[in-house]
Amino acid sequence: MNNWYMKSAEQSAKEQKTDLKRGLSAEEAAARLLECGENKLSIKGKPTFADRLTSHLKDFSVILIIVAAFVSAVIALNNGESLLEPFLIVLIVMLKSSVTSAFEMRTDKKLEEIFGSSSVKANVIRNGKIIKINSLSVVPGDIVLLKKGDIVIADGRITSCRSFVCNDSTVFDKRNFAEKTSAPFSFETPYQEHRSNMVYSGAYVLSGTAAVLVTETGVNTELGKKLNLVTEQSDGRGLRKRLFYTGNFISMVSYALCALVFFAGIINGMSTIGAFIIALALSVTSISDTLPEIAAFIKSNDTVALSRSFAVAKKHTNAERIRKASVILVGSDIFLDSSTASVNSVWVYGEDSCVPLELSASENAKNIVRFSSICMGGIAEREMIADSCRFFRRLDTALDKAIPSAGEDRGQLLSKYPRCKAVSFDHGNKILSSVHRSGSSFIEILLSDSKRIFSFCPNIRQPLIEETCTHMYSNEMAPIFVACRIYTSLSEMERGQQEDDAAFIGILGIKYDICRDSEELVSACFDAGIRVVIASEQPAEYVQKIASDIGVLRQGDRLLSSEELSSMPENELLLNIRSYSVFTDTTAADRLKIVNAWQEAGEATAAVSNKSSDNNMLIAAHASVSSGEFGSGTARDCSDIILNRYSFKNIFETVKLGRSTFDKTVRLSEFVLCGSLCILISVLMCIFIFKAPMLSALQILIINFVTVIFSHITFTAQPPENVLMRRKPAEFKNRNFFKRSFFVKTILSGLIIGIISAVAFSIGCGEEQNIAAGQTMAFAVCAFSQIVHLLCIRSPLSLFSKRSTWSKPMLAGGGAALAVLLTLILLPALAAVFGFASLTLEAWMIIIGLSLSPVIFDELYKLIEGVLEKRGLTAV
Repeated sequence: MNNWYMKSAEQSAKEQKTDLKRGLSAEEAAARLLECGENKLSIKGKPTFADRLTSHLKDFSVILIIVAAFVSAVIALNNGESLLEPFLIVLIVMLKSSVTSAFEMRTDKKLEEIFGSSSVKANVIRNGKIIKINSLSVVPGDIVLLKKGDIVIADGRITSCRSFVCNDSTVFDKRNFAEKTSAPFSFETPYQEHRSNMVYSGAYVLSGTAAVLVTETGVNTELGKKLNLVTEQSDGRGLRKRLFYTGNFISMVSYALCALVFFAGIINGMSTIGAFIIALALSVTSISDTLPEIAAFIKSNDTVALSRSFAVAKKHTNAERIRKASVILVGSDIFLDSSTASVNSVWVYGEDSCVPLELSASENAKNIVRFSSICMGGIAEREMIADSCRFFRRLDTALDKAIPSAGEDRGQLLSKYPRCKAVSFDHGNKILSSVHRSGSSFIEILLSDSKRIFSFCPNIRQPLIEETCTHMYSNEMAPIFVACRIYTSLSEMERGQQEDDAAFIGILGIKYDICRDSEELVSACFDAGIRVVIASEQPAEYVQKIASDIGVLRQGDRLLSSEELSSMPENELLLNIRSYSVFTDTTAADRLKIVNAWQEAGEATAAVSNKSSDNNMLIAAHASVSSGEFGSGTARDCSDIILNRYSFKNIFETVKLGRSTFDKTVRLSEFVLCGSLCILISVLMCIFIFKAPMLSALQILIINFVTVIFSHITFTAQPPENVLMRRKPAEFKNRNFFKRSFFVKTILSGLIIGIISAVAFSIGCGEEQNIAAGQTMAFAVCAFSQIVHLLCIRSPLSLFSKRSTWSKPMLAGGGAALAVLLTLILLPALAAVFGFASLTLEAWMIIIGLSLSPVIFDELYKLIEGVLEKRGLTAV
């Protein structure tokens, strides 16, 4: 490993075989691009289309049917018959595998769009000239020029810079907003975030300019390594593994039935090769690998939907993990609307009471507002602050509204007190600081929402401050503590300061509104069997009002302070954990203890936090959520799901999508199993009863091909149903996936469709034993009834319910499936190829009637299921 940060810029350039002033030549850059590949964050080990197609074609039953089709072609050639049917059989098998592979590649591409980097333009030095090129073409050895507002597109060593500040929050656990340097380090450090002469892909340039020697590109960058780590697709456990073993068991049963079809066909006069091809066509429709593929497909597509709207699941398997949650542990601030934050009171240290802002005539109170405002001022710095701590974003909004009352605006203040040092955020003490020139001296302003700031301020009167904070909390205001340091010269400021030499000057009281939909969402969670629990760092006076207003603290629920929790024996907490809905003044250790207690009580927990100190809690929880925009790097690394916006509504929607993912997997698995079963049953019945195959091998493959594609479109396009949030978490746990009702419903559905298909074959054959007409009617009924059945089971709601949702892609897919099937039957040229006969109007009326019959069964089953659910019972 090259320690670029310990080498001089000249030495680094020499090792990279480049020139700091002229950069690479065009020829050398082209050669390195071929050697290193494009500068993009591709997903590690992503299979190509050929890899996926090959894996599908290597299936044993697929190989057998291709071999059987080849033998059939040889026999047909010897007998002077047409080779069209064996050719079409192979074509459909190949086409089905190709379409399935295309679906999987589409999902991979979407995931890469989300987790990979977008192509942008980059200014580089080539042949001594500054040119703008696509970031994909940047190679190691390039000299890239960066300025304020740019995104760093590769890892590199800074060769020269001026007032250069980067936000590395996308790459590292801790943020470091100190100015970068080009000087080499004289010592080795294992912490990359401390290497201030390096920049890393994905960082955002806050201010200044720099020339950077590119050292790593694409997947070799630090961000590329992280993204390829978190987007690995196989978990080997849980639902997918369970589906794999269940699918194999069902397939063994299917293969046994296929063998029965083969022997029954021979016994009843079919040719050996004809019976063999039909049996193999049936085996291709079996689900040896289909169930785990269904789970992966649904999860991946729902992860894409999740990421496009409000969140990113770090693995596509994580999007449905939160579905199990029966307890959601959150902080009180998640229910607050940052857009309505306002400064309602100002307390100047030394005064006896808080003064409402609009009534304040105190110049000292106005100065506190002014100092806080200039600390938060500046576009780049405000973006950085927002990324550092959500609370400071609320303060920024509040100060925007408050500063006019001080008689000035931010622009005037920043001109009067120009910033002379970049904003910094002390994560350990939760203190934001900024240094400004004030006449011939310098003032450092310190802001914090934590009482840890008192350790920086000597000689404070703690009881008076505690009394003021209690007053603010009781009036639903959150305190922001303001302190300052005065320096007489730049040299004094650069020497640093003692930790206890700041002067405490006052407190801002921030008032906010609760998000409008909080009460409704909390109530919806309780309806879904999900307990919302608040574990806040704030005191009881502040949190209790919020919890009561939004419905978390209900009648009979209790509130527990950190002091009470620490003195409570663990077994007592475990016994009484269900009595508590609100925990106040909590520490990170308290929150971990609370999560463990809920889990020991048998509940599935989802923990929500942005704090690095909560890493252990996030790891311990069954599902964990943090904020991508505001959360700390370590919290994101420990979380399963990262929200783009930190709000309870997004958490609720994530739970709903996770439940929808599981529900879709169950329903699509049910449909695939039903489709295989109905064809097997109907073909077997017709061979034994009518001594003839109900469908040809070609017709079997066509039905399977069309219905599989349509089912994927339907369940991908189907939005999450609100009804899923009225069900208890137990219905979405892995152990209940293949419950008895699943098999009962699937077998009954398969029997009904198989029987009506056999009935259609019988009617079509008639007394004249017209096998072609019988096969045509059976084909139409079998295919159409499966489409109708799919439309019925796509949602837990009734097909005729006003609340039932229909998506345009789903309706378009259904229309396309029907159009394809009707074209094959009605177009004379194609009908002759596929063995379809011309049908009378009466026959078509019978087909329509039989095809709609699954609606009756599906609606009756949903009705019975709903009645049993209301009585607290489970469908048989």
